[in-house]
Amino acid sequence: MNEFVGRIQKELNKLQKTFQKEGDELISRIKSAAEMAATSKNVSKKSEEVAKLLESRLKKFEPALEKFYSGVKANANRYGIDLDP
Repeated sequence: MNEFVGRIQKELNKLQKTFQKEGDELISRIKSAAEMAATSKNVSKKSEEVAKLLESRLKKFEPALEKFYSGVKANANRYGIDLDP
């Protein structure tokens, strides 16, 4: 059981690092877009760009979450724990 918890912790750490990296990059791009929007008169266009950027970044998180869930599920199955609802 300790091995299972250790693997889950390892997977959570990987996922956290992925989120941190993507989050930092997203924040820098949002700040850049916000600065451009502040200097531009076409704020609605810039807000659309930010919305598209957010959507594309969230799509990048989905595979990481799916990989994490698959790993946890596989490890849980080894110990006889069923995570399916």
